[in-house]
Amino acid sequence: PYRYAPNAHEGSLEWKIMRKSLRQLDDIAKRNGAQLILAPIGTTVEPTYVRQIEIFRKVAKDEGLDLLDTTSFDQARPELLLPRDGHFSAKGAETMADIVARALEKPH
Repeated sequence: PYRYAPNAHEGSLEWKIMRKSLRQLDDIAKRNGAQLILAPIGTTVEPTYVRQIEIFRKVAKDEGLDLLDTTSFDQARPELLLPRDGHFSAKGAETMADIVARALEKPH
């Protein structure tokens, strides 16, 4: 929702589609003995993103999904992304891997 509809409100079509998609992904994961864990990525300095992440947290909670705290991964840190690309740099991949590894060490 953030990239394509940054001003989408919680009841918007974009978020309804996101909820349905997350339920489907969770169902697929469960049927295959896996657990869906969400890891939002964006910048904590942009108010629109902060609002969207608040909605994402609520959706995850409503749907009973785990959501990683990715606030330490901030796309405002240019070394985490490839220039003019948006994909992780080596440092970005390492940073996200650390976040995921710490989350997986915790009992669920």
